[in-house]
Amino acid sequence: MKTPEVTFKDNWFKGGTTYDDARDIKTREKLARTDIENAILDGIARAKTGLTPLNEILKKKKRKNKISAWKNNALLVEYFGKKKIKPRHIKAVRRRLRRSKKRLEEKKLKLTIKKQSDAPKSSFIALNRGAFFSPNSFVIFATWFDKSAVHQATNLIHELLHDWLTDKKIDGKYARSQAQARKLAKKKPRKARRNPSNFQYYCY
Repeated sequence: MKTPEVTFKDNWFKGGTTYDDARDIKTREKLARTDIENAILDGIARAKTGLTPLNEILKKKKRKNKISAWKNNALLVEYFGKKKIKPRHIKAVRRRLRRSKKRLEEKKLKLTIKKQSDAPKSSFIALNRGAFFSPNSFVIFATWFDKSAVHQATNLIHELLHDWLTDKKIDGKYARSQAQARKLAKKKPRKARRNPSNFQYYCY
């Protein structure tokens, strides 16, 4: 892991509560940097764990054995579905998760920390608009630091996937919650395999 480049904007902590007891702004920034670095390390570990069953499945020589192994993995089915699954779909899921893991491991993340009121929606904790020339750069908002360690780590996986994947919809709404991600996998598995939130909750 490379130490991330973190830029703190004015009043970046406003809207969050995690560092309310910190003595001063420098202390808050130090705590925030530590949380970000821990999230990167945890994200790498969780992506690696998520890749293990995919690697095992793709080691199988026969097509039908690959498909059977996928369908017998409850977690893969829960977040990526099983309808009309083919080995190339399994490879695509692995490729996407591998790319996210590789970025966490090898690339320097450039993170801008902003106050919560700067978020386009109050529910957003981070934002990556998928800029082609800056795929490892995105914004984190104040409430990101209020989330659990596992949510922070998997959110990094999610945001890095936005360089080439966009949020998909189910029943007219973006599938961003865990329940929506599961529903997407069941009803629209092809979309689920291209939805960043499905990868995030798979790595939970």
